[in-house]
Amino acid sequence: MEKSERTVEMVDVYPTVAEWAGLERPKNLEGYTLRPLLDDPASAAWDHPAYSQVTRGKPKNRTMGYSVHTERYRYTEWGSGGKKGIELYDHQSDPDELHNLAGEAGQKEVMKRLHDLLPKGAAEADKVKLPQGEVDPQG
Repeated sequence: MEKSERTVEMVDVYPTVAEWAGLERPKNLEGYTLRPLLDDPASAAWDHPAYSQVTRGKPKNRTMGYSVHTERYRYTEWGSGGKKGIELYDHQSDPDELHNLAGEAGQKEVMKRLHDLLPKGAAEADKVKLPQGEVDPQG
């Protein structure tokens, strides 16, 4: 079995299993079948990013962050539209995410492209009501 560095999400598992089982895909189903990657990982056409949503900060002062992950980059906006911070990491040159490129002028085009991939809800991150007690909402 070959290793693949392609970007996938857990929501891609069900469409994959459903396709293999011959089930009809529900119209509202999120995710993509991984079959092209499993059949031919090296040459499969695949341009689907992955998304994550996390909180950071101390209890009583949490901030929502939305990230988009491509095969090369991770881009994160903290708070509505990145008002509380933006991160950009190039996994090709910095796989350990040690150097945030978000402040570099030469990255504006990349940042715009990745910003445009974020879900619409990310623009209103500050409106999300987060638990502010001692309990961490992420476990």
